[in-house]
Amino acid sequence: MRCNNCGCEINNANFCPNCGKQVEVEQNYQATNNSQQVVIKKTKLGTARLILGIISCLLFVLISFQSCAVGLSNALTSNGEQSGSAGFLSAICLVTAGIIGIVTHKSEKKVSCFIACGFYWFIFFLSRLFSGNYSDLKVWGFLAFAFGCVFLFTPLKGKKANIIGAVVMLIYFVLGVI
Repeated sequence: MRCNNCGCEINNANFCPNCGKQVEVEQNYQATNNSQQVVIKKTKLGTARLILGIISCLLFVLISFQSCAVGLSNALTSNGEQSGSAGFLSAICLVTAGIIGIVTHKSEKKVSCFIACGFYWFIFFLSRLFSGNYSDLKVWGFLAFAFGCVFLFTPLKGKKANIIGAVVMLIYFVLGVI
């Protein structure tokens, strides 16, 4: 077995000898011979936060270039739109949330997930308000909203997650229709 926190090898101990964190195990009983099998819990949602963080950092580059092109176009045509600036601010928020996701993907603290969710949802609302002639910004906003939902649901468990999930998906559907 390996520690979920630091990766150190553990031999039948309740606590990691390296970092001292308690080892989380599940006990499954088989009906045929009542033997005990130890299964280490894996945090698949932590991996999802890591992957979304990496994707966010990569999208930062693409959205930054698009935003600069749109901003230059807005300046040359003197149309008074702020869609390029809104896009660049969205890119900054995206990379910030991505870095939070990468750094805290193994953390069990809820605060970092909620902060990253806030950054993602800020991108969504920014894209709805200031997209103007930058139509891709709406696409990035909806993607950011979905990323934020993942960060919102990862620390929640049980009935609370189901209720909040249903409400958020309903809001997402209504905003998508509008």
